[in-house]
Amino acid sequence: MSRALVSLDRIVTFVLGLLLIAGGVLVIGWNYDLFSWLPSSVSVTPVMDVTKKGWWAGALAAAAVLLFLLGLRWLVAHLPGRSKVSKLALPGSAAEGRLNVDAGSAVSAACAALEARHDVRSAKGDVRRDRGQLVIDMRATLEPRCDLAEVATAIDDATATLTRSLERSDLHCRARLDVATSDKSKPARVH
Repeated sequence: MSRALVSLDRIVTFVLGLLLIAGGVLVIGWNYDLFSWLPSSVSVTPVMDVTKKGWWAGALAAAAVLLFLLGLRWLVAHLPGRSKVSKLALPGSAAEGRLNVDAGSAVSAACAALEARHDVRSAKGDVRRDRGQLVIDMRATLEPRCDLAEVATAIDDATATLTRSLERSDLHCRARLDVATSDKSKPARVH
């Protein structure tokens, strides 16, 4: 989400919260007759007269469609802003031509190097555009008895090799590590 959208969400939530609190206080005060300026009873006949008008059903349907579209737009605006990047431009690209590399293949090679280790069960990754930045997003599943310091060093080496080979100083790396719940290789049983 963008900062403007987060700010708008916070402002709208704050205003709606204040309105709900104020409404609750007014209803409680009216019920217990705490506020002398509130009427003792409310007449709903003007509202009932409006609902009997011929245009009421159309106006209500239009308002429902408008609220539906606004809600749909709000949900779409809150979808994660991470888009997958398939190709990266390499340094040396000019007007005559572009030098591109398949980002997925480059990250797959780095993940394959991690998977070659005995303490990494699987590794996957891709390049994503996240909040305007290029991020190498790697996910690795580790064996339960791995040495985390060694795995962290291996991931640092793999991502450093990847960023050096792509010659892109604007690449950032994120690694998410999961630990497997059971050992991959079960001990052999003796019969």
